Amino acid sequence: MAAFLTQLIVDAALLFAFSIPLIWVARRRGRNKQARNFLIAAAIIALSTAIILTTSDRLVQQCHDAGSSRCEDIGSTAFRGILMGGYIIAAIVEAYLLSRD
Repeated sequence: MAAFLTQLIVDAALLFAFSIPLIWVARRRGRNKQARNFLIAAAIIALSTAIILTTSDRLVQQCHDAGSSRCEDIGSTAFRGILMGGYIIAAIVEAYLLSRD
């Protein structure tokens, strides 16, 4: 449980940090709803990635407990990267587009 909460906090902090430019520009342009929606999306993605990491760690541990020495879950790491990277790119692009609006 502690690993899950730690990862949730780390992922949320990372996503919220990359949301700061978008929040700043959206508030200056009077688009508070758009900033709020991005923050909600960041919270959902942080929760999803923390769940993915926790279940992946459990899967790898069960594999080790079964006696296998070649236990890796590369897919979960890639999926987390795609989710978080996609959000970060979308937030930065949206901040740029709002600033040009």
